[in-house]
Amino acid sequence: KYKNLTADITAGSGYNAMARDPEFAYKFLEEFQDQLYYGTDICSPVNRTNPMLKLAAFLDEAMEQGKISYEAYEKISRGNALRLLGKA
Repeated sequence: KYKNLTADITAGSGYNAMARDPEFAYKFLEEFQDQLYYGTDICSPVNRTNPMLKLAAFLDEAMEQGKISYEAYEKISRGNALRLLGKA
């Protein structure tokens, strides 16, 4: 309904929402793949246990297991951000 509405799903609440109902999450990710962003500035190995990285693993596993398409995974993980920044 609102094509200009976007969401950053990176915070711990993003993972909690997805993990509560994975089947709904997969459908949600596919439907809104053009409007979702996953981004983090966590790059230090000492932060491996940061809760925000649980969503990264969730997205990786969903794509690897065929629960979401590679296209949705790529857009959410980087493509949408590149498009927003005028880099794509």
